[in-house]
Amino acid sequence: MNKILLFIVLMAFGTAHAQDDKVTFGKVSIPELEQKFYPKDSTAPAAYLYRDVRVYYDYVKSKGFVLMKEVHERIKIYSKEGLEYANQNMRYYVGGNLDEKITNIKGKTYNLNNGVVSTTELSKSGIFDEDMNKYWAQKKIALPNVREGSVVEYKYKLSSPYIRSIDEIPLQYFVPVKYQNVRIEIPEYYVFKPNVKGYLLLEPEITKGRERINFVVSYTGSGRLEGASTTSRSRSVDYATNKMKYIMRDVPALKREPLVNSMRNYLGAIKFELQYTRFPDSPLENYSTSWENVAETIYNDFYKSEIEQQKYFIDALAPKLQGVESDLEKMAIIFNHVKSKMTWNGFESVAVGDGVKKAYQEGKGDVAEINLMLLGMLKYAGLEAYPVLVSTRDNGIPVLPTIHGFNYVVVAVQFDDGVRFLDATSPFSMPNLLPDRALNWYGRVILEDGTSSTVNLIPKYSSKKIINMMVDLTENGDISGRFREQNTNHLAKKTRIEYGIKGETDFVLDLAANYDDIEISNYKIKHLSDLAKAVIQDFEIYKEDQLEVIDGKLYFEPMFFLTTKETPFKSSVRNFPVDFTYPNENKYLININIPEGYKVERLPEATTIALPDNIGSFKFKAQESPTGINVSCTITINQSVIGPNTYPLLQEFFNTIIKKQQERIVLSR
Repeated sequence: MNKILLFIVLMAFGTAHAQDDKVTFGKVSIPELEQKFYPKDSTAPAAYLYRDVRVYYDYVKSKGFVLMKEVHERIKIYSKEGLEYANQNMRYYVGGNLDEKITNIKGKTYNLNNGVVSTTELSKSGIFDEDMNKYWAQKKIALPNVREGSVVEYKYKLSSPYIRSIDEIPLQYFVPVKYQNVRIEIPEYYVFKPNVKGYLLLEPEITKGRERINFVVSYTGSGRLEGASTTSRSRSVDYATNKMKYIMRDVPALKREPLVNSMRNYLGAIKFELQYTRFPDSPLENYSTSWENVAETIYNDFYKSEIEQQKYFIDALAPKLQGVESDLEKMAIIFNHVKSKMTWNGFESVAVGDGVKKAYQEGKGDVAEINLMLLGMLKYAGLEAYPVLVSTRDNGIPVLPTIHGFNYVVVAVQFDDGVRFLDATSPFSMPNLLPDRALNWYGRVILEDGTSSTVNLIPKYSSKKIINMMVDLTENGDISGRFREQNTNHLAKKTRIEYGIKGETDFVLDLAANYDDIEISNYKIKHLSDLAKAVIQDFEIYKEDQLEVIDGKLYFEPMFFLTTKETPFKSSVRNFPVDFTYPNENKYLININIPEGYKVERLPEATTIALPDNIGSFKFKAQESPTGINVSCTITINQSVIGPNTYPLLQEFFNTIIKKQQERIVLSR
């Protein structure tokens, strides 16, 4: 895992000891505006021309040290796809006793009109706040008058009372960075360990600095003749600062790839972990965190009191459990009770907001409230159950011991034959059928004694799609027939969720579009509510121009509109794992009735190939039948996550599938 996230490769850009290229806010050059594409990456939709980030500590009277971050960024927009970079979001923490604050926001948009630079200022109407959840909000800015060729520029200041936590500082984006200067200045009292993420080679310039705190000390004394008096004296304290500077030029964009848990996990960045504090005349206070510290803190501070509450649910739950002896049946009853009672409010967290009791009474809660409620009920019923900390797929993967690296919690129930993972936030969830967002490789189970261990969250069973299609061919090139699709496990859950969100009309329209705009009629769907069964869709199809007629012969691909058109793996090199989310199997059984008077002249040869270590396999066969042709095709992926070393074989595997599916059948009279 560490090798994946922290692997470092040489990149062609300068770092420490380079000369600062200071840019003045508000002054943009005509060459910047005239530039039509980024010289070192002509495909880039935008580029950061300049980034200046300074993180430092400021001493404020009556408050003490405050963590500050000042940001100045300038971006060139090259194409329509780059317009999104004119909208920026800056998140800040609002979940504690004191909130972080973002101030001093300024922004400008520059355009070139007839050789003259025109400037449009960011107005107050382009700045607004948005709550992300109970703990985080974001300041959003929308820079005005932006078009292709514009240069946008903004700056802001963030102040935080949470001086022991320095947020991750990005050093790479999905577009190039021409120049950036990132400075971190930390008082000697705080000792942090920098941790590098991504694929950039970082070599900071490290120096020492000196700072001074000036303050006034007042004290009251008393005299026999004059009475009490107050005396004030000015004092100062000098302290050292540890400074790190990263000057980087021509940082390449991280190119997006398909089938990745989250591309943001691989962006170059630096994060600081507080190891200890050491103040004058005070003992050293150690903050180095172990997984045992994390487990003990989370269980005792966040979970224990919530799990132990029982009075609020006993009246409703106890009658349902009366006379039930099987632990598996108890689990099912409790799981279904919580799913039917509770609605997820969309907030992801490892700590509860208003508490499990209030959430239960209101029938709505965040992830922690719903799943800790579930955990408390399971324990009440005598089951061996534990919380499991998870980082969602879009939140990254915590490699080092951390409380803040997780943003989700599910439940593990231990049985003699293994563990069942439960998440009651979705009505379509089943034991060991977690939402896709929670399938981020592994979680950390927290035990009551303060210990913890990693658990593998990757499903061990396959999710299957089985398609049976009866096809009638016509001499004019059209096809019609019957289509039946079965989906199991995660694929069934996905179908149920999409059908519930869209409704039947829009769902069927999207289904037709996904299958190359076929015409669908007499649509039926089964087992939407019976979660233990596969979801079955049955309908009639019609599609024009699926055959080519040449000199009286009929040519067509054996899988028609189900043919895989292109591979998802187009890059020649890949540096990060391929993530299919869960093992899967796609099986196609196609019966083709050929027109009267025609016979089979040519069929594709049967093929069977397998990837090493049982990673996957592909089987294809087309053979004559009494009424025409039977085609079977099965694509199996047995491993959810496949390392980059296997990428060339995986690429060849999918190229073979496409080539074989596109081999045509030939009919002649």
